[in-house]
Amino acid sequence: PFLTRKIEGDLETYTFAGPVRFPYSSLSEHSIFLPVMYKIAEKSRRLYGALGYEMGNKPIVINGYQDNRELTRLIGRNKEFIPEVYSNENQLLLTLPEELNEPGHYFLLNSNDTLATIAINYPRTESLLNYSTEQDLRERYTDFDNVKVLSAGSSDVLYRELEELNDGKPLWKYALILGLMFLLAEIAIIRWRR
Repeated sequence: PFLTRKIEGDLETYTFAGPVRFPYSSLSEHSIFLPVMYKIAEKSRRLYGALGYEMGNKPIVINGYQDNRELTRLIGRNKEFIPEVYSNENQLLLTLPEELNEPGHYFLLNSNDTLATIAINYPRTESLLNYSTEQDLRERYTDFDNVKVLSAGSSDVLYRELEELNDGKPLWKYALILGLMFLLAEIAIIRWRR
């Protein structure tokens, strides 16, 4: 097998039979690659805690911590913070400082030892998008002559409405029909005069 799993107590070790890179294997280009990596990361989450954290007031729990009474620092790209930490038994409770406002990977250092790498992102509420209804837009832009609120159920209808706004009403069909009618009338008049 290309991927093997070894279980020793609570520890699971995954081993690939060879490199995952392209010249040696096509696994990294296969559609099963992402689900396999996701499953491995999900199983390791139980051992190491969450895979990522949000900025906020919730404390971060780091397991397997041995308290040595040294100063704990949180180091990011170009910033360094001294977070609020509480240790009990085998855990470290870390409260992120309010000054931390940039997402990214941060290293938790105790003296010169790296305790953990923490991925921090904006809170999920930052991604909640509220949108205005058609009625709200119409009320908001009633005083503006240069704004037109379009109501379209599908992309085809929206495309036609935008095309009509940009190019005006397409009259070429009418011009073509009128031209053919005049041509038929001319032919009829010529035949009638003979």
